[in-house]
Amino acid sequence: MEANIAVNSDKKETWSGGGAKPFGASYGKMMMWFFILSDALTFSGFLAAYGLTRFKFIDSCRLPMKFLRTYHFFMVIIQ
Repeated sequence: MEANIAVNSDKKETWSGGGAKPFGASYGKMMMWFFILSDALTFSGFLAAYGLTRFKFIDSCRLPMKFLRTYHFFMVIIQ
């Protein structure tokens, strides 16, 4: 088994090959923004799918106020 050790370098080249940095950002910063963007797109996709499903099957979905009243009733009993 091999161990990887992070070593400081004076090269300042974080992208492999070409020596060009997109937008002048480091590799870690670009990957952070890719993660944030993909996370936002995934979450908005889930919200859109939920909204479309709720709108399409409006007759079979539970009423939110009825559910919240029931949930509140059970929480009062449990306490």
